[in-house]
Amino acid sequence: MTAESSQRLQQLRAEIDAINRELVAVIQRRARVCKRVAAHKKAHSLPLVDPSREADMMLAALRDCGDGFSRESLARIFSALFDESRALVLEEGS
Repeated sequence: MTAESSQRLQQLRAEIDAINRELVAVIQRRARVCKRVAAHKKAHSLPLVDPSREADMMLAALRDCGDGFSRESLARIFSALFDESRALVLEEGS
């Protein structure tokens, strides 16, 4: 590997690292909002889990998913995010 190639690889890796930090911040922000939703639902005696809302969010997220990850891959990623968010909400609601 040339010095130029090595430097380019390091730049690309730094870009991935920065994106990872952004993803963590956004996911944590989403978790905080989920907790607020759970508190609101609990205060108003609403069901903590809404499967139709999750389905709508999934459809919206995948509507124009662009290139990169496949639609199926993104569906798995969002499904995992929804699973973790649901667990967080149920924990907050109990």
